Amino acid sequence: MSKQTKAVISEEVAIQELKPFIHKWVKRPCKDDQLAEEYTDILEAIKNGNLVIDSVTKEPVYTLVEPIKNDEGNISRSTVEFKTRIKPTTKANLAEGLDLKKQVARYSLVIISHVIGCTVNELDRFDKEDYDVISSIAMLFM
Repeated sequence: MSKQTKAVISEEVAIQELKPFIHKWVKRPCKDDQLAEEYTDILEAIKNGNLVIDSVTKEPVYTLVEPIKNDEGNISRSTVEFKTRIKPTTKANLAEGLDLKKQVARYSLVIISHVIGCTVNELDRFDKEDYDVISSIAMLFM
């Protein structure tokens, strides 16, 4: 994350936090020596202290690099919590009305917004770096 100038924790420690998180949520995770390459945005967020993973439940909470402000300039959102499971019926409901062969990008946005509890239009308000981390994490729960 370029807006953070200094890592809070070392890459080695961050990888040790990332490993059980990925193994918990990814059906077929990559090899441990490939974690840093496969999950760069998530690893950087851990290193910078923006992503905290509960040691027991492995549920992530992400602190935005650029908090979202309302029209008055007050911070309206500074953290993102993630739903770690989308039930099959919920997935079907979220896909309703979409042609999944042609609207894959739209479906991804719908899933991300559901996982973090916002509307699809609200996704545009996230800083690019924040969005990249959020989408990387959210995709783990699809």
